[in-house]
Amino acid sequence: MKEEEGFETVQESAEFIAKNSKDVFVNQNEIEKIAPELEKIISENPIYQWGHQLLPNKEDNNCIQWIFLLDTLNFCFWSPIDATDDEKFTIEYNQQKYTGYWALCAAIKKALDKGIPLLDANFMEKGSEEDWKIIFQSSTKTPIPQFEKRIELIKEIGKELNKNFEGNFINAIKQSNNSSKKLIEIVLKHFPSYRDECFFLNKKIKIHKRVQILIADIWSCFSGKDFGLFNDINLITMFADYRVPQALVGLGLMSYSERLFKKLSNGEIIQSGSNEEIEIRGCSVYAVECLRNVMKNKKVSEINQTEINAIIIDFCLWNVAKERSNEYSKIPIHRTITHFY
Repeated sequence: MKEEEGFETVQESAEFIAKNSKDVFVNQNEIEKIAPELEKIISENPIYQWGHQLLPNKEDNNCIQWIFLLDTLNFCFWSPIDATDDEKFTIEYNQQKYTGYWALCAAIKKALDKGIPLLDANFMEKGSEEDWKIIFQSSTKTPIPQFEKRIELIKEIGKELNKNFEGNFINAIKQSNNSSKKLIEIVLKHFPSYRDECFFLNKKIKIHKRVQILIADIWSCFSGKDFGLFNDINLITMFADYRVPQALVGLGLMSYSERLFKKLSNGEIIQSGSNEEIEIRGCSVYAVECLRNVMKNKKVSEINQTEINAIIIDFCLWNVAKERSNEYSKIPIHRTITHFY
């Protein structure tokens, strides 16, 4: 491989990052110790299974288009570090208040209930900024973060869907022939905002968080069948974002240098594409790949014979971080402003 070249897969990228990281470390000795604990959690909690009142049902004709729009917009919901719940971007739906990702889901569900055709590719491409301001209207004074960027991405996917996929992302899935690898190639070719790539030590690195979680959401929604059938689903890695690294540190699977830990604890913004950010994300992917290797051929449970993959491990770790939020409160989450996650 020439110096200016990069890696073919996210796994190769992650291994290179982990082996050259200066501020983030994967603690290999802890992997085999923690794996049984996570296997137990996975067997007792079907947390990877799709199902929430704010998410589309596989019986819905617009299900695939809905998931695609959600994952196009699923990034960066940061509020100021000292913001209270009453000061965050919030959507009220059925007398409940939602923040972060769930606020996005609530906004889309609320608009669909009102008959707004936001899943129509023509509306995505040509809908006005004012239309989307109404859809994402917060119940607090805080608007949805990166509103202009989100409108840009909505128009991007609307235009490409109309131009190349007869207005519906379901046709991209049909073109993939049940291959997650092929679907990733299709998405990256036609939708530039999904190209989650950067340079680390002069090598081109692939992380591909949103395109992988897009496939995982479709796989999960359809229980690995019909449109969710991907014969190479095990190629998908964990989804390198904010919450899972906290769980990995909390479980002792990953650690930060004193310098980086202090920087994160102070709430300093970690620049997108910086070595620090790349190391956090790459080492997270590598740690989960190490976990997956230890859990190789293990099933979810005696009843559920689905093989434990990186998707299930990721969902498990995310859930661990949320359930142990008090215990992990001293473990900082890195704050990066980006549209990649």
